[in-house]
Amino acid sequence: MTVATCRIGIVGGGVLGLELAARLSGEGFAVTVVESASQAGGLAAPAPIGSYTWDRFYHVILASDS
Repeated sequence: MTVATCRIGIVGGGVLGLELAARLSGEGFAVTVVESASQAGGLAAPAPIGSYTWDRFYHVILASDS
């Protein structure tokens, strides 16, 4: 099977899935990303918190956190 005839499906449009899709498509593979959420980005997708837009998941743990 050649790159031109190989089709790849990636389940999950988070950071890892999107990066993998970008690298594979850059190598010439036909890539389809399947994401169940309404937008890509996974836990790093934007979410409104009051008047701010923030990551959906808190990615930093500080010594002051309780």
